Amino acid sequence: PPSHRRMMNDDASGGDPASEYAILMPDAAPIPKIDDEDEKEREKNGESQHGFKNSSRRDVRGGSNSVVQGTKATLSSSASFWSGTFGKISSTLTAPFRASSRAISSMFRSKEKMLEEKLLEELSTMPVENLEILPNTTIVPPQVIRMAARRSGILGQPLKPASVQEFARSLKRWYAQHGYILHTMTGATLRPETATAEITLQEPVAAKKPVDVIFCKELIVDEETGELLTKRQYKEKHETRKYAGFRRKISSMDQVNTTLVETSGRTKPSRIASALQLEPGKPFRWDSNRWRSIASSGIFAKVLRASPQEAEDGSVQMLIVAQEAPARHLEYGLGRSLYTGAWEGELDFEHGNLLGGGEVVGLSVRRGAKEAQPSVRVRFSDDHFGLDGGYEVEAFSDFIGGEKSVAPPKEKSALVVSGEQTAISEGDPTATQSASEEKNPIDEVEVVGEPDFDAEVLKNRRGATFRLQNPIDINMVQHSAASWSVERTSTQSGLHEDIGAVSLLLGPFERQLPLEARSNIECRLTTGTRVQQKQVFNTDEYFDRFHLKPYAAASATTRQIFPLLKTSTKHKRPVVLALRHAVTTSTPNLPRHEARAQGIANTIRDSTDNGLVASALRGTTELRIPV
Repeated sequence: PPSHRRMMNDDASGGDPASEYAILMPDAAPIPKIDDEDEKEREKNGESQHGFKNSSRRDVRGGSNSVVQGTKATLSSSASFWSGTFGKISSTLTAPFRASSRAISSMFRSKEKMLEEKLLEELSTMPVENLEILPNTTIVPPQVIRMAARRSGILGQPLKPASVQEFARSLKRWYAQHGYILHTMTGATLRPETATAEITLQEPVAAKKPVDVIFCKELIVDEETGELLTKRQYKEKHETRKYAGFRRKISSMDQVNTTLVETSGRTKPSRIASALQLEPGKPFRWDSNRWRSIASSGIFAKVLRASPQEAEDGSVQMLIVAQEAPARHLEYGLGRSLYTGAWEGELDFEHGNLLGGGEVVGLSVRRGAKEAQPSVRVRFSDDHFGLDGGYEVEAFSDFIGGEKSVAPPKEKSALVVSGEQTAISEGDPTATQSASEEKNPIDEVEVVGEPDFDAEVLKNRRGATFRLQNPIDINMVQHSAASWSVERTSTQSGLHEDIGAVSLLLGPFERQLPLEARSNIECRLTTGTRVQQKQVFNTDEYFDRFHLKPYAAASATTRQIFPLLKTSTKHKRPVVLALRHAVTTSTPNLPRHEARAQGIANTIRDSTDNGLVASALRGTTELRIPV
């Protein structure tokens, strides 16, 4: 509202009574003036000056609602008016006494108190010229501190709570963006002799044991005795209850009373700390992406808690409470061989946590009913919980026989080597006889011509493969792998061929589809060389004894999975339709067993080889029904 002096009208004649009322009641609305025409209109409608209907004496005595409401409003306005009036009068009367009390108190203040007040007054007006971080941080770059100081306005001005809070918020945002979720600014102190603001930071470090894991297992509380039983023990104790409802009750574990009991585990906390990049005595830094990879690596069946906690010495330790997944797995099944096309039985054993860091060792054995020998694979892998630097080493011996010769055997040619002359006979007895008449029995050597390895029937392949996970920066390519392999293939007649290859895998790159379906695609590039040993002639060059056949191949594979129907299995796994399509292109020297596995060896009727590249498009459809 306007000032009291202006609204009270300085002239001696006074002002309008309605304006004076509005001033005395600043909270009430001013009473409007009524013109003569408005007053006549109201009288015509039977209304009073204040907008009430003119009522008879009987209605007023009877307590008309309008009159009662108007009376209440008048009483409320009067009470508010007198309360404000008395408050102003009391404040005006006591003001001199308060001023006198302050003056008397200042006369009897001590010198220390006066110096302190004077210093506080100087500090409140002293501009900040420098910043000093305590303790000296090794995490926040100097340019970040300068930017936060410039944005908050803490330099060049007196130290105020608003600027300090803005500076603290800027540092907290930087800490959170870089994973230092427990780091913060605790305060600021102004040092008057140098006009320096001392910024105090709290940067906790990792404990001597950065990660601690508490393993627990879920046990069933027997409703009859109250004892704790495993699932198998509970089934054996109540084996007489073999009705359908009891089996569903045990399989779902939803209708039985369970509890968690602490137990021991194989997973080493030091391996998890290494994967999280937590080092003792270093600033505690949390990486959510790394923890997500660890939690989904398969070593934990369920993570109940994962949070940092303060140790006794003030450091921070990561505490994990989880149920460890079973480490040993035995699988068996029936499938078709990629190399022979025959049906094979397969037995696969795997230990998923051999050394306490998610290391996997596996043994796979496959054999068909008519195969001469089994196919065996032994592998060891450490994927570092799906992070960078994972690797796998595999040794294999695969049976790849069963192929018939597609080319007729060539007629062997005789090669005669002598110090003076050489003659080659291909079914010409005259040439052979004339050469034999002039040959020197000491200098000449007869060598059988080179066999055709591609015309022989393959038998097996033996070798080893080394794979490296994510050789390309994950910021450029999310998933990648590189592999090196060396192997030797043998034929039924005993010939050998050595093969060396290098492959680069990009992907799989996953994508979600509507209706909970998903798809992925991956690409593979392979280059290698086939080495075949030739017959040795009169030469001292080592590499002339081998015949090299380089090759290259590229493939792209896409997969789609479509859930169809829900089932009544333990985890409600649905019936799934799985599609897989692969397109492959390679040069002619691709090894025969690889060409057969990728479908390049299969040709369309009446098609001819162009001699440059060979391509194949292959698709499979699976209907997966959980049991």
